[in-house]
Amino acid sequence: MDLDAICKNLPLSELLRDYSGNSGAWYWIGMAYWERRDWPNAAKWLEKTMNDSGNHGWQGKATLHLGLIYWKYSNRQQDALRLFESIPSFARARLNAGLMYFHGEGTSRDAVKGLRLVEEAIVVINDAQGNDSLFSPLECLKMSEVFYEGGKREKAKEYLRKSIQRCDLAYESDREIKSMAENNLRLMGG
Repeated sequence: MDLDAICKNLPLSELLRDYSGNSGAWYWIGMAYWERRDWPNAAKWLEKTMNDSGNHGWQGKATLHLGLIYWKYSNRQQDALRLFESIPSFARARLNAGLMYFHGEGTSRDAVKGLRLVEEAIVVINDAQGNDSLFSPLECLKMSEVFYEGGKREKAKEYLRKSIQRCDLAYESDREIKSMAENNLRLMGG
């Protein structure tokens, strides 16, 4: 069994006790803190992973998650945008950069660049997986807004429908997303 398989399922206390000296485990320690919503500690371990020269393969995912922490929880939008743009092969990184440009978060608002990056994110994920099921209901809802404002109404409707389909109604937040997506779709006549 490889280190990733072991670390992925261990509680934080065991990760820290048994694996904190192993660079291949740093990503999982960061993600354990992520799950606890302990953003400073998650950022510390994800930064270590991102900057590690080891061959464990988690640098890209660590960069993506660190960018999300900077954007959403640390008020470091410019740093987040820089990180997202540093990993263009990650669909979610392109999507997040596109949303940041679209809304002018960490940069001047550029709706055209935002739309282009969102469209590129879809191409990247379709090329990698053959579909875009990786995107969450909330991401699909946000993408629909970018498409709508970019004059691509049918694409906006498509992503509203995807948002609705992907909602897991066991979660309160998904019920709210579904309601918003249904309302927006109704307002668009679709």
